[in-house]
Amino acid sequence: MEESTPRSGGLILGGLSGVVLQSFYTVYNALPYGLLESVYRNAMVVEIKSRGFYCETEYPVQASYKGVAIGEFHLDLLVAKQLVVELKVAKRIHPRHEAQLLNYLILSRRPVGLLLNFGPTPQKRRMVGPAARGMQ
Repeated sequence: MEESTPRSGGLILGGLSGVVLQSFYTVYNALPYGLLESVYRNAMVVEIKSRGFYCETEYPVQASYKGVAIGEFHLDLLVAKQLVVELKVAKRIHPRHEAQLLNYLILSRRPVGLLLNFGPTPQKRRMVGPAARGMQ
């Protein structure tokens, strides 16, 4: 199931973001702090799919220069082929985590990303990338 419109609640991919955030809090409250990121990632996939949305893990994204591939990166999650989700297990979200998500948004040409931290307290950041310009 994908959103019929790119905007929901005034936000680009707002409805889809809401589903992923609900999934995040469900997983956060069900699993203890301190597990490996891969455990939370796998639980997120189960939760997102149980809500009827397609979800890919380790989605490959290439960086290129003058038509030559110069690097490959992997998105933790790509939900409904639209929303980039970067997961962390850290004491707090750091600016380098935000920079990583912004790079992923630019390279993947996706409009919106969520940075979700399974830390001692749950933390989230929502970022809008350059690809969203055409959706506003």
